[in-house]
Amino acid sequence: MNEPSTKTTFENRIGKSNIDLTLVTSNLLRRISDWKISDEESNSDHSIINYDIKTDINHKNNIKMTEQKFKVNAENTEKYQENIRRTVESMIWKQSNENREDDLDERLYKRILKDNHTEQQIEDFSEAMRIACEQSFKTIKAPRTSHKHKSVPWWT
Repeated sequence: MNEPSTKTTFENRIGKSNIDLTLVTSNLLRRISDWKISDEESNSDHSIINYDIKTDINHKNNIKMTEQKFKVNAENTEKYQENIRRTVESMIWKQSNENREDDLDERLYKRILKDNHTEQQIEDFSEAMRIACEQSFKTIKAPRTSHKHKSVPWWT
């Protein structure tokens, strides 16, 4: 999450650097904003890093930001290929008045060239993949393991 700044995250009598990093998962990435190195005194060689985490995600179609796992095998992979093609085709036809006789690859290529909204295209295609996966594969339930009182290796 670190952003370029004239301030550094670490400073002592020997020197200063941006040694401290803010690492996040891809699910949390969209929820973090306003990352900055604080001017507030930290009583340490390290600076305070501030950022906001949004608790309410107003994401298109209320997509769940949790990771889903699917049971994949050769049989349902063929079903997925059919479903992803159908989903992407319907997505493109809804968004444009292009001829349905065009090749899907050609339509996707044209869309990428004429539309500079790369992030939106990635979100649209990710949504199409999620839909196709849900239509094609059985989901694997996450094990219920407790993370309570687990040691973090780098802390000690």
